[in-house]
Amino acid sequence: MRAIPGVARAYILLTAVCAAACAGPALRPGTPWWTVALLAALYAICELPVRRRLLGRVLGGAAPVMTGAFFPVLLAAAFLLPPAAAALVAVPGALLGRVERRPKGARRLWRAAQLSVATWAGKNGPGMTRAPPPRTPLRSAEAATAPRRPTSRTSCCPRPPPR
Repeated sequence: MRAIPGVARAYILLTAVCAAACAGPALRPGTPWWTVALLAALYAICELPVRRRLLGRVLGGAAPVMTGAFFPVLLAAAFLLPPAAAALVAVPGALLGRVERRPKGARRLWRAAQLSVATWAGKNGPGMTRAPPPRTPLRSAEAATAPRRPTSRTSCCPRPPPR
């Protein structure tokens, strides 16, 4: 990291610390580790043809040139997992991804931290957590056309006034 200016080095390390803080709560019990492992492995496997040109040729030569073609896996992690677990999904693929220029270690660390924080933020964005389902026109129409059941005798048939 000597070729990187000091401010950029500090920014990379601060982003890595933020990524570790985002992923830290995943160590608590209740994290769906099988789902995390499956999505992380899928993202890492999808990044391998990008890194290995020979593997890209074996798979038909259709390997993408740039990384980031598999962000839908991270989006699926943001929808399916808790925020801290979703932040962990990006790390293996980002560390295995192809880096064009030196210093490769710093660039991989930056990419892993950046994607981890972005996936965590995507999960914590507005409307992603603890929000009630929106009232769509379809649900309103279903509620309007549903047969109503009387809750008591007075709501169905009011008694005639006494004489």
